Amino acid sequence: MSAPSTLCALHFGGQGGFAAVLGVVALVVAGPVRAAFASPPDAPHAAPVLGPAADDSNFGQRMRMHRAEAEGRHHHGLPDLSAATAFSATAANFGALFEQAFRVEHQEATVQVAPKLPGLAVDVTATLTVLEEDISSLTLRSEKVVIESLVAEVQSGGATSPATVTYAEQFGQIGVVQIKSTTPLLVGDVVVVRARWSATLDCNKQTTLLRTCTFDDQFWQVLFFRVFFDHAAALHAPHTSTLHIETPADRVAAAPGTPLGSTPLAGGKLRWSFEQTERTEHGGFSIAPYVVTGGGPKPNTSAPWLRLLTLGTYQGAAKGLLTSVDSMLGFYGQRFGAYPWPGLSIIQVANNFGGGYAPLSGIFMLRNVFGAQPGAGGWTSWSELTAHEVAHQWWGNYTRPMATADVCLSESLAEYSSCLYTEQTLKSRAQLVEDSLSYLYTVAPADDRPLSSATVYQSPAYVQIVYHKGAAVFEMLRHEVGEAVLAKGLAAFAASFARDYARVSDLRAAVETASGRDLGWFFKQWFQQTGSIQAELAARVVTEADGSLTVRLRVAQLSKTPLRFRLPLRLTFADGEVLETSVEVAPPPDGFVTVVTLPVAKRPLIVRPDVTRTLLRRFAVIDGADVTLDGLVDGVDLMESAFRRGRRIVWKGNFFPSASWDELFDADGSYVVDDADMSRIFDMAGEEVAVAF
Repeated sequence: MSAPSTLCALHFGGQGGFAAVLGVVALVVAGPVRAAFASPPDAPHAAPVLGPAADDSNFGQRMRMHRAEAEGRHHHGLPDLSAATAFSATAANFGALFEQAFRVEHQEATVQVAPKLPGLAVDVTATLTVLEEDISSLTLRSEKVVIESLVAEVQSGGATSPATVTYAEQFGQIGVVQIKSTTPLLVGDVVVVRARWSATLDCNKQTTLLRTCTFDDQFWQVLFFRVFFDHAAALHAPHTSTLHIETPADRVAAAPGTPLGSTPLAGGKLRWSFEQTERTEHGGFSIAPYVVTGGGPKPNTSAPWLRLLTLGTYQGAAKGLLTSVDSMLGFYGQRFGAYPWPGLSIIQVANNFGGGYAPLSGIFMLRNVFGAQPGAGGWTSWSELTAHEVAHQWWGNYTRPMATADVCLSESLAEYSSCLYTEQTLKSRAQLVEDSLSYLYTVAPADDRPLSSATVYQSPAYVQIVYHKGAAVFEMLRHEVGEAVLAKGLAAFAASFARDYARVSDLRAAVETASGRDLGWFFKQWFQQTGSIQAELAARVVTEADGSLTVRLRVAQLSKTPLRFRLPLRLTFADGEVLETSVEVAPPPDGFVTVVTLPVAKRPLIVRPDVTRTLLRRFAVIDGADVTLDGLVDGVDLMESAFRRGRRIVWKGNFFPSASWDELFDADGSYVVDDADMSRIFDMAGEEVAVAF
C-alpha cells in the first residue's frame, strides 16, 4: 500500500494476515448455523502437484531430502536447520519439510453462508500422510466451531480402518481435533479426517485495518476465518486444496486459485469450485453479483490468465485496472523472475475493507479501486495500492518470511516494489517520499522497533515501520549497490527461495553475492536498529593553495548512534550546469562529525543534499535560512523557499504527505513552510554565514 497512507494491505505471506502471526481471531459462536450442509462434490479433485522447482534451488534440494525422510532413510536431518532448536516445530517451506509426525497433503471444503446470522456451514476433508514410525495420535487445529459430524479413518497397506476422533475447545477461541489410531501408525500411512461444522462470525473483528468478514446487500466475504484445518504442531504447514462455495443462482463466488466453473445444484443453487495445486492454506472467498472481465485458464498457453470480478456498474471502468495489472506483472517479471502462478483473480470487496489482501493467485481490494480511471483523480493512489498487492505474488507468496522478524521480506519488499513501479511507469517519486515522511514525522521513539524485530507487530506504528520505513530502507539499498545489482540480487533470492520460507539473512547473502560486497553494516544499521539519519549540514567552497576548488561538506550527526550512508548531492553552477553526485559519509569511530571534500572544476552557486529524498533522513543547517548550503542567505534561498511556502506536513496531529516537503525550508522548525520562514530569510538576506569546520 501507499497513498492514501492510511489504507494498508496488512498481508503476511498470503496465509491469513495477522491471524497467522498473532493467533486466531476470536469469534463468537452463538450456536449451530441452520443452513443445510452440501453433499460432497460429484467429481474428485485434481491430483495435487507441487509447482516446478529447479533441482539446484534451495527448495529442490530440500525436497530431495524430504523424500528421503519419507522413505525412512533418515528424519529431521536438515543440516541448515538442525541446530536451530527454535524451528523444531516449524515447517521449513511449502513442502512442509520440518513438520513433526505427519504432513497435510490436501484439503477439500464445501462452504455455505448464512448472511443474516452471519455464519458458515462447512464440509471439510483433510488428507494426511504419516512421517514417523510408531505414533498413534495426530492433532489438527481449527477455528472455534460447532461440530455436527466428525469421523476419521486410517489407510494402511491397502486396508482401511476407523480411527477415534474428538474435538475440544482451547483457550476459548480455537478448536483442537485429535485423531487416535487403534494400532501404531507407519510411515506412509494415510489418515483422512471428515468434519461438518458451523460457526457464527463476528464481523466487527478486524485484522488491524482489514475486516475479517462482511455481510451486506452486495458482498458476503469471509477472508480471515480458518475454513481448513491447520497442522497443530507446525506454524508453516500449507497444503493443496479444493474450495467449493455454494451460492444462490443470482450470485457468483470468487476465491484465489484456478477457477473450475460452477455446477447447478438442487433448489436453483450453484456450486463454484477453485483449485489450489500449490501449497497454500488460504480459504477466503467472496460472494456477490459479480461480472467477470478477462478470462480463466486457457489450453495451449503458458501466459498467466487474468480476471477481474466486479459489480456490474464497475465493469467498464475496471478494464483500465486489468491493463495496469498486466503491466505490473510484466514489470516485476523482468526484475524478479517470471510470474510464478497459472493466473490471477482480482476481486472487488466492500469499502469497509481497509485496502487490499493478496493470497496466492488472488487479490482482494476495496470497491473504489475498481472505479479509478487512468489519468483521473485517485488513479495514482489506487495504482500504488494495486502494485503493492501484485508484488505480493512474489514477496509473501513465492518467497515467504520464516518468522515475525522477517515480515519485511513480504510487506517492505512489496511496498518497495510498488514504489519502484510508480516511479518508473508513472514518473513520480511521491510514494517513496511520502513513505519516508510518514515514518520520520509520526513514529514516536517509544513506538519504534527495528525492521527485524520479533515484536514489530506489537508496535502501534507497525504500518509506518514495516511498510513505510521498510520501503525507504530498500530504496537506500538500491542507492548503495545500484538498481541493476539490487534487481539481480532480488531475482536470485526469489529463485533460490521459490515456494520456500526465508530469513533476512538469506536476502542479505543474495545481495552480497550480486554486489560482491560485504553489506553486514547496512543490514545491521537498517534492519536491526531503530531510527533514521539525523544530521546538521553545512557547506562551503574552499580555494586550495594551488588554485583548485573544493566543496567541503560538514555532516554533524545528531542521533545517539552515528550512521554510515552515501549522501546524494546536487551542485548548481553559475552557467546553469547541474552536477548530480554522491559522497560517502562514514563517521569516525570516536565522533559524530564527518567532513567530506569534493573537488570541483568551477565554483558552485548552490549545494543541495538529497534533493530527491533517497535517504531516510531529517536534515538541519547551521543557519536555518541558508537552505542552499552555499554559505550565504540570499535571493536563491528566497526563491527556493517561496516555492514551498505554505506547504504543511503536520496539522492538528495529522500527517499530510507532500512530495515537495523538505525540512531545510522550514527555518523555524515548525514543520510548516510559511510566512515566519520567509520573514527569517528576508531579514538575513545577503548576510554571509560563518561556517566552522
